[in-house]
Amino acid sequence: MKQLVYITLLLLSGFLNSHAQEVSPWEEAYNNLPQKHRDEFYEYARDFLENTYYTQISLAIDEDQAFRKKFIKDIFGDEDNINAARFQPEFLLKGGKQRFLSPSQYIEELRSVFRGKSDHLEFVVSNITEDEKVHGYTSPRNCFTQLDYDLMIKLQGQTLLKRRCRMYCLFPDTDYIIKVRLMQIEPLEDIYIASKISIIAGETRYQESDKALLQEAVKWYNQGLTEKCLPMFQELAEKGNVMAQFYLGLSYDKGKGVLKNERKAMEWYTKAAEQGHIIAQYNLALCYRYDYKDAKTAVEWYTKAAEQGYALAQNSLGYCCETGIGVPIDERKAIEWYTKAAEQGINEAKEALNRLSQQTLSSTTVIDRMWLRAKTDVAEQGDVNAQYELGLGYDKGKRVPKDVRKAIEWYTKAAEQGHIIAQYNLALCYRYDYKDARTAVEWYTKAAKQGYALAQNSLGYCYETGIGVPIDERKAIEWYTKAARQGMNEAKDALKRLLVGMEPRI
Repeated sequence: MKQLVYITLLLLSGFLNSHAQEVSPWEEAYNNLPQKHRDEFYEYARDFLENTYYTQISLAIDEDQAFRKKFIKDIFGDEDNINAARFQPEFLLKGGKQRFLSPSQYIEELRSVFRGKSDHLEFVVSNITEDEKVHGYTSPRNCFTQLDYDLMIKLQGQTLLKRRCRMYCLFPDTDYIIKVRLMQIEPLEDIYIASKISIIAGETRYQESDKALLQEAVKWYNQGLTEKCLPMFQELAEKGNVMAQFYLGLSYDKGKGVLKNERKAMEWYTKAAEQGHIIAQYNLALCYRYDYKDAKTAVEWYTKAAEQGYALAQNSLGYCCETGIGVPIDERKAIEWYTKAAEQGINEAKEALNRLSQQTLSSTTVIDRMWLRAKTDVAEQGDVNAQYELGLGYDKGKRVPKDVRKAIEWYTKAAEQGHIIAQYNLALCYRYDYKDARTAVEWYTKAAKQGYALAQNSLGYCYETGIGVPIDERKAIEWYTKAARQGMNEAKDALKRLLVGMEPRI
């Protein structure tokens, strides 16, 4: 396994000398901790891993930037922890090389892959094992424990990824019971995931021996040893393995000298693209456009990848529609595709929208109208995410004029399908806009029972103060405790207020 890059910079030189006879200062400090504190931290670290972190991650994918910032602060704590935290993602996006990411970069990778799909996304954690040794330096605050676990990512019941991972959790600075801080996550095996094709079509299943061979071939490819991995890719590609076909095309496309072969690149890209591999579709479009000067066929493959949500293809398709490459000029379609790409962070698409806005109506007006029409069409067909986004738009006055009645209408449709953030926002609308505390409590409860920390905290406050329900201190403590376990500072403060003279055991 790769040595943790940032830890080698962070820890003292003695950390890596396992044969050293002297007890390090941090180890001595950890050993002096009461056993009760250590046992409780392990217990809550496991609970954090199973019931908090991956639950919050799925919410952060489709929530707004403010939510993501709060999530990062809650999970990592102060700026030092946030800046020190690093991830090696459990998956790779766009065929990229494994590398450490900051928390915000990690969430953006997840958003790029799973945007709009989080309600059907499931992270399953199992087989958690604790490392007997505790690592760190200087003081208990800098001690961290290691949990190894199996992670399975599912979408609509289909397994996208299953692998062994490792999480490092910091001991908190003061109250060892209240806080668990995440420091680092890394996969324990070489990466294996079938790009975004897994999300669209489900994981293609191969023999275990084929999977192992593919992992080895990808490892050699990432190290630049193309000649070594080429026979492995060839063997698997001829069996129909879509990832091997893609990598074989990539090897011939990006190869140097005798390995560079445009015809073979096209051949294998086509085989992978026909199986739905979106990056192969995009690369195939590039080959047709620039190498074969066949713009019409390029647009066909751009379209296939763009319709699967690939941002680069969406941007390229927008440019084709704007300039008439391979298709008649169609500014409306150009704006539509540029908008999709811009929403995924493609700067070229944002610049194109600004450029078009100077030539026609305000781009914001055009985009907002298109957004409203598109979202409404999908929402009326029962799409829960579109219903929630419309509710949020009318609630906050984003892209559409603020309209509480319409916000409640769309929130309700999404909430009735189990969308927990819609349930929580619907409760807020009833509580503050309609002054209907009783109905607000009903929706708080639905979201709280699904594990949404903000709803749990609000429900605790309602029971504490008698908003919409009779005052019930026992229930208030129960809901505050659930919220506090997920890092809600307001809930922790409430527990301290209610449990006078008692240390809140959360």
